[in-house]
Amino acid sequence: MVNFAYFQRLGKALMLPIATLPIAALLLRFGQPDLLDISFIAKAGSSILIISLNLALGISVGLSKDGSGAAALAGVVGYFILTQATTAINPDVKLGFFAGIIAGIISGHAYNYSYKAKMPDFLAFFSGKRLTPIVAGLCCLIMAVVCGEVWVYVQQGIDNFSGWIAHSGYIGEFIYGVMNRALIPLGLHYFLHSVFWFSLGECTKVSYELGSSLHQICLNPSIVSHLSIGQMVPNIDGSIITKIADITTRGDLNRFFAGDPTAGVYMAWAYPVMMGGLPGAALALTLASPKNKRKLVGGMLLSLAFTAFLTGITEPIELASYL
Repeated sequence: MVNFAYFQRLGKALMLPIATLPIAALLLRFGQPDLLDISFIAKAGSSILIISLNLALGISVGLSKDGSGAAALAGVVGYFILTQATTAINPDVKLGFFAGIIAGIISGHAYNYSYKAKMPDFLAFFSGKRLTPIVAGLCCLIMAVVCGEVWVYVQQGIDNFSGWIAHSGYIGEFIYGVMNRALIPLGLHYFLHSVFWFSLGECTKVSYELGSSLHQICLNPSIVSHLSIGQMVPNIDGSIITKIADITTRGDLNRFFAGDPTAGVYMAWAYPVMMGGLPGAALALTLASPKNKRKLVGGMLLSLAFTAFLTGITEPIELASYL
């Protein structure tokens, strides 16, 4: 039987690293040349978008029994061991954001298992919470061996699914929307976000000069493979390529911020809901409530509507409406 309680707990843990995305997006956007044109603000925003590491930190803390910083350290240690060891075993494996999820889950449970452990007197220094990064690291090392041998097949399945969704147009978008809304009452929609935002599709960053300014675009790797420095970017007259990234960028969110003109559809749909639909529903419910309860209902729902409008966190107002 599926343990929904555990997946809800894991979904709640995913909210912590995902909560960093609004500030990252704001900093990254405000720092662009067409707005404030302040490079260090843009760099500050892009530095937060280390999604895999954020997931490892957030999930390990979220699954730990007491939210200890030792669990966070265990998540970081586990993440680096898992990613580096897996790559050493099989350079073709690309764990992507799944590395953060796997390391976070392992580290969170490793912490719960070992944070009260007692060691012999001559190893007493490593008792309790000091033991957790070691346990998490060893467990992630074992998982790296498994991932190095098996993940290439999982990766192929994910790539096939991503390709089907990406080329299915409105059908794929409809399926995503229905699944997203249907999973909210169960608290499992963040798993869906993770797959689409951080794994769907891939592109390669290309920096180019146009006039006297530098720009960046992220293109399909099959297109970039035929480009070289000094050439013109396809469909951008007068451009000169100055740099081509060595690694690909994966996921609808990462591709959007990297400049992929085809990315963003699996995020853009939410803005009318978060900034218009849910605040409108909160206002309607407030006006429909009895006059003697209107201040109480309005104070609660309108504050939740503001949360949805500003941060994109919709669970409070949605669950309040359900219940």
